[in-house]
Amino acid sequence: DIGTYREQIKRVKDAEEVPMVLVGNKCDLQQSWAVNMSQAREVARQYGVPFVETSAKTRMGVDDAFYTL
Repeated sequence: DIGTYREQIKRVKDAEEVPMVLVGNKCDLQQSWAVNMSQAREVARQYGVPFVETSAKTRMGVDDAFYTL
């Protein structure tokens, strides 16, 4: 669960505000997505973090994910 990971990161960093980006990987393989991209965008919105779609295979969005962070 993303909420659990987020809380663990905040606890380890000992900070309430930690830069985060939600990344949807494998955007080139729509047929095998585990999470719908609109659902991912909504989760990112709820947590107030940016959402970036990426594909390691095609390099789409990879630089954007790092620059956004």
